[in-house]
Amino acid sequence: MPHRARTRHMVTTTRSGGRRYRGLASTVTWPELGHPVRGGSYEMRRLALFALFCGVLGGSVALASPASANTTVNVKMTFAEPAVNPDCAVTNGFCGQGVVHPLGSATETIEFGAACGGTCDLRTINLAGGSIIADEYEFPTSLSGVIIGGTGMFAGATGTYSGTVRIAHDRVSIVTLTGTLTYDP
Repeated sequence: MPHRARTRHMVTTTRSGGRRYRGLASTVTWPELGHPVRGGSYEMRRLALFALFCGVLGGSVALASPASANTTVNVKMTFAEPAVNPDCAVTNGFCGQGVVHPLGSATETIEFGAACGGTCDLRTINLAGGSIIADEYEFPTSLSGVIIGGTGMFAGATGTYSGTVRIAHDRVSIVTLTGTLTYDP
């Protein structure tokens, strides 16, 4: 036998400007609950339970997963690499210093033939928060690089860049690179 909504007359009192009013209230039997719902509408209770469920679920997901947000930034890197640098430990390459916009001052090394099984160069860019490591390819008029990782806040970094090398009059290579970097700050 299907359940039907039953209504019953009740007296409710409300105060508005000192006057009393009579109204109707209802007791409803819902088939899925099997008992009368009292003290509020079914829809409001259902909404409150849904909100509570979402809050508990959201809280458990927030606690279960680490707070990580990948950030992708456009970078512009400029380095000066002198041909003779007594402080450079790289034997087949150069050491330089410069800036990585928007990340700040940097030192860097380029080791020729040290990556890709000897077919590409290895560029390491050292910043205050860690290092960025890239495989770099040299073409007759340009450079191209793939960021393959890093250390510190750049661990797991990815990205690409391209650029040029210009030899200044005092035998200093001016390296200008632009691209994108994705990392977890």
